[in-house]
Amino acid sequence: INAEYMGATLNAPGGSLSIGHPFSATGVRLLLTAANRLKREGGRFAVVAACADGGLGHGCLIERYE
Repeated sequence: INAEYMGATLNAPGGSLSIGHPFSATGVRLLLTAANRLKREGGRFAVVAACADGGLGHGCLIERYE
C-alpha cells in the first residue's frame, strides 16, 4: 500500500476511543475534533459517525465556511 495515499485517507488522530470516550459526550467530542481539524487543516467537509448502545448509530456531515 502506498504510504502517501494512506496518509491522505486515514484518520490520523483516530476515532472516539483514541481521542477520549467521555460518557454521554462522545458526539460532542467527535464534532468538536472534526471542526477543529477542518479549521486547522483548511478542509471544507468532514463526516462524523458513531455507534451507540443496542445497534443504534448516527452520522453527521459538517461543512466549514467563512
